[in-house]
Formats: sequence, structure tokens, C-alpha cells
Amino acid sequence: MTIAKQVFEPVRRCRFWCHMLSENFPVINIPSWPISKEYIKLKDVMPLDAIWHPEEEQQLEWDESELAIYLNPTYGNDQRILQPDDQAPTMLHSWGHVNRSCPCGCRGAFSDARLRSGGARGFGLLSACTGCHRHLHPAEGALLCTVPPDFQFPMPMGSALSLLGQIAAPLQVLWVQSHILAGLQQFSWGWTGIDPSKCIHIFKQYLVQHSMRKWVTPCMYLLRDVHVQVDGEDQIMAITLNRPTTARDLAMAEKALCGWGHFAIVPHQGQRIPLD
Repeated sequence: MTIAKQVFEPVRRCRFWCHMLSENFPVINIPSWPISKEYIKLKDVMPLDAIWHPEEEQQLEWDESELAIYLNPTYGNDQRILQPDDQAPTMLHSWGHVNRSCPCGCRGAFSDARLRSGGARGFGLLSACTGCHRHLHPAEGALLCTVPPDFQFPMPMGSALSLLGQIAAPLQVLWVQSHILAGLQQFSWGWTGIDPSKCIHIFKQYLVQHSMRKWVTPCMYLLRDVHVQVDGEDQIMAITLNRPTTARDLAMAEKALCGWGHFAIVPHQGQRIPLD
């Protein structure tokens, strides 16, 4: 058995794992979750001012009942609005629908007496689009739970938040499975190329880069220069933007200007940014 107490340090989540192997295999030791000095705060892993589709923003906004519950200390002194230097509370199955029945059908709406006695669990953000209180977008919650960003939720956003309160974090699964696979390779082949610590480090980087590069934020509407380099030329050109623009848009525009036989790339910190 192994205990993984945290995934990203910015979110509290604790799980224990039991792994069973055939008696023909040796015992594989899985150490406790390593303490890391990177990705300590919410601002280290995601922007807290992401702008989503207007319909999604409207669905995520707290209604009058939720505002009356979450902003009233009678229902608990939980942290309600996440800040960049914070650590997020644990996501629970009920956190996205505290004032109504669970969308999975497991329970009806909590009574007022139950919420007052046990506290109301839930938290969110101030919308960068409207300035109103809102739930986390499922993509934001998924990132904090280390769900791969290409995962498509096949349900409404409220139900997706319920799902996130039930899952086992994929990054914890990676930690457990990489140790088991490395141990089995070592036993069978006498060597292994799997480094579990490196595996989780790379996966963390992947998650963070996705949110920082692909989520639309207010700063993308500010006047700014983006640098584009044409293949085969040393010159790097600065293009002024004032709206969200993908690397593909810039590369295709620059290619059209340069003519046949050229392609453009958008570099950042010495690396080529993916087109999307």
C-alpha cells in the first residue's frame, strides 16, 4: 500500500493505493509522494483569470441561492474564492451543486439544517469576463486534478464538476504505475529506463504549459509584440497584436508574406510553440 498525499501542491487531495502482484514477482516498493519545490501555488500552474465561452460563463455563475450560502459564514468558514497564492480545497462530489440535487442521482438537495450543521462545501473564482462569482470551469478543475487536457467531458458542466470530485488523480496513478512497471522490467530484464520522478515532472510540465499557452486571458487583448522567425533567416520579426491569436495564425500570415518555399515559426524561451 502507498499513500499519495498531494498531486500539485496547490490542491489538497489524499488517496491511498493498494497494489497486488503475483507471488512469482518480487515485492515492489512504492515510496510516498515526493515533496516538490515547483508548482507550489495556484498561480504556478494555471491562470485564474481565464475567459470561457459566454454560455459557459453564464452556466458557471453562482445563482442567488449559491451566493447566499457561500458568502454566509453560518454555512462554514471555508475558503470560497481562490487567489493566486492559495492552495485549493479538496474537490468533493457535491461541491458544484450544493443547493440542488446531485446530477448523478445519488441524493436530493441538502436541507438548510444539514448545510448549517455540516457546512457547505464549495469554492470558485471571480469571473474575469463578468466580475461575478462563478464555479471553476471543468477544464480548470480538471487541471488541478491532473486530468489530461484533451479529455472531453461527455456531460453538462455541473455534472463534470461532480465527476472531478470522485476521480483518482491521473498523476498519482502515473506515480504508482511507473514504479510497478519499472520494478517488473528490472525483475524481467535486469534493467529499466523508467524514472518515476522524471515521469511525473514531465507530466506536470505538460499540464502547466497547456493552461498557460491555450487558455484565453485578458492580457491577450492588450497591445503586445510577438516574435516570429522565418525558416532559413536570422531575422526575427516583431508583430503587434491586440487579441488572442494562435501560433498557426501568425505562421500562416508570415508564410503568405514571404512567399513560396518559406515557413515561419513562433519561438518562446528558445522553443518552438506548437501551432495550436
